[in-house]
Amino acid sequence: MKFKINFSLKTIWIIWLALALITTSVFTLIDMAIYAPELPVKLVSGSQHTWRVWRPFATENTQFEMAYHRDAKGDLRLNVLGDKNNGIVGEPVVIRLTVNGQSCETLQDDVNSWNNWVFRPMKSIQAACKLPEQSGINEWTAQITQVSPSLADENTRLGMISPAGTIKNRADNIYGVMAEILFWGELIWLPFFLFMSLPLLIDGFNRLIRKYDLDTKLKRSYQKIAWNLRNKW
Repeated sequence: MKFKINFSLKTIWIIWLALALITTSVFTLIDMAIYAPELPVKLVSGSQHTWRVWRPFATENTQFEMAYHRDAKGDLRLNVLGDKNNGIVGEPVVIRLTVNGQSCETLQDDVNSWNNWVFRPMKSIQAACKLPEQSGINEWTAQITQVSPSLADENTRLGMISPAGTIKNRADNIYGVMAEILFWGELIWLPFFLFMSLPLLIDGFNRLIRKYDLDTKLKRSYQKIAWNLRNKW
């Protein structure tokens, strides 16, 4: 027994567009769900910064870190920012973080990593204080309450740690699973989907050429240009 499947080009295009829409929508929602912004912050006592994030599920706590520029010579300034490995205590910066009406005073810890930026993790002054996010829109505020004179007026970046964790250390929760889906989807599914779409796009282009006789029209245009080049110009 033989089965014959005969899809029209229109049906194939509808299937392709539906898959593209579903894939794009899922990846976009995941990207929004695990999004963790970085805000430019100038260290001025009393200054305040606000932002919003959307979460589909509630979280237990939110972590932050502050990033500092390295100077022109690449100096990490560990004598000012602190060095956990060598027991050097950095200059203090205290920031009050508030989400959905709940606040925690956080103190910048000593440097724990660096690349082009030097990173200081932020820890709650009161160990039991946590900043969970609720499902839906979360309103965040960061107010600088204390800055060491040696760091005053410095331009930095305040970074949220995604509820999905980092690439090296994925969180053991639903957000970590979502991040893995996004990672492998962008790495494998999207290139595969685009590759499998090439025959459809080529076939559609060829059908378009045949329908409007574009091949013949292009040849005539080329012949006309060639004749003008030889006889007029």
